[in-house]
Amino acid sequence: MKLLNAKNAVIAALIVAALVAGYALGHRGAAPVADTAESTESTESTDSTASSDASSPSGNAFWTCPMHPEIVQDGPGDCPICGMDLVEKSPGEPLGEAEIEGLVTVKLDERDQQLIGVTTEVLKARNLKRDIRTYGNVEADETSLHTVNAKVGGWIEELYVDFTGKSVSAGQALLSIYSPELVQTQEEYLLALRAQEKLGSSRFSEVSGSGDQLVRAAKRRLELWDISADQIRRLERTGQSTKTLVLHAPTDGIVMERHAIEGMKVTPGMPLFKLADLSRVWVQASLYDADLPLVELGMEADISIEGLPGRKFGGSVEFIEPTMGDRTRSARARIVVDNADGSIKPSMYATVKIRVPLGEVIALPREAILDTGRRQLVFVAQGGGHFAPREVELGRETGDYYEVLSGVEAGEEVVTSGNFLIDAESRTQAAIRARVKEQASGGGELWTCPMHPEIIRNGPADCPICGMDLEKSSAVVPMEPTG
Repeated sequence: MKLLNAKNAVIAALIVAALVAGYALGHRGAAPVADTAESTESTESTDSTASSDASSPSGNAFWTCPMHPEIVQDGPGDCPICGMDLVEKSPGEPLGEAEIEGLVTVKLDERDQQLIGVTTEVLKARNLKRDIRTYGNVEADETSLHTVNAKVGGWIEELYVDFTGKSVSAGQALLSIYSPELVQTQEEYLLALRAQEKLGSSRFSEVSGSGDQLVRAAKRRLELWDISADQIRRLERTGQSTKTLVLHAPTDGIVMERHAIEGMKVTPGMPLFKLADLSRVWVQASLYDADLPLVELGMEADISIEGLPGRKFGGSVEFIEPTMGDRTRSARARIVVDNADGSIKPSMYATVKIRVPLGEVIALPREAILDTGRRQLVFVAQGGGHFAPREVELGRETGDYYEVLSGVEAGEEVVTSGNFLIDAESRTQAAIRARVKEQASGGGELWTCPMHPEIIRNGPADCPICGMDLEKSSAVVPMEPTG
């Protein structure tokens, strides 16, 4: 009985202790409710203050992400997209429209300019030259080509030049042809000479003159068959006709083609040799449609031959083809090159550089240009650390400079180094200004992410953190809340 009473006493003591503990916990849990209410009132007050300040954006500083300028908050924090520390910005200057879409004028003090390495150059007129580099192929000078053929029919009796590529001199014997027709014409000439001698003593002028006519006709026929004057004089002196006709080289050159074979029958007009004088050669340079309007006759060109390393050759443009090739989409420019030593061979490949004078134009340094693919931009130094974006229209290009058609003028100072960082700052400032201006106008619809309420946009989009569709929010938030 005593044991039971002791057990009941212990249970009662435990129940009382639990009640006391519950009462204490209940009073401790009531405090956060009051704190929460006070915090809510404080938050509402803060939001009201932020809304009041946002109505005049030039009043307070705000924070933004250098990599994601669409993130704007009214206090320090981390970027919800990349995690970078937000950077404080002060919209002290009045909001205005961007000079160029997405860009505004930025101001950098001397320290910032030194840190990012800003350098500038004053634009001026320059006498520019452009080098057009292309490839070419060596060909024989077509004006120096000669074809050797027979004007009488017969057979090749003897061949003196018997392989392609051999050098020949003007007047050198190439081959001899036996022609019965030629022998007959020589005999007729000898008969005309004897008739002239007999008829010349006639007292009748008609008779004596007929002998002269026969001689002239026979001699003319021999001359038309390319019988040389020496051969005709020897025929007159000896009175003996020759069995063969010797054909000679009409010029110095190289045998490019040989069709003659000893013992072969030939007919009048058949080509026997093709000779080329290679003391001058042509380099046919390919010009594409972008370069074609720049090249004119008489322009100088520097030529290097792959097979002759270390040697440079000069020439000038003498002809430009009036049509373009269907396959290559290029036209050929003919450059005449002296080749006295014969070192340049036909069909060699050549690298051609044509110097094109562009005249005196306003020249913009290549490193000053920011090419977005859609437009070309430069930043112009306006004094006092201000750098204004400017869209430019560019013309012809040289190695280090572009011709300026519009956008900047001589005497203006453009940024040549550090312009990428200035461009990033300009885009950031433009995004911030646009954001603040939209928020300051108030009353607009906002979209936010259900999972990431710090993401606020002025229109439907995807959350940059989780990819969810943003939902329309009825609340008007002047700036994005601190994350």
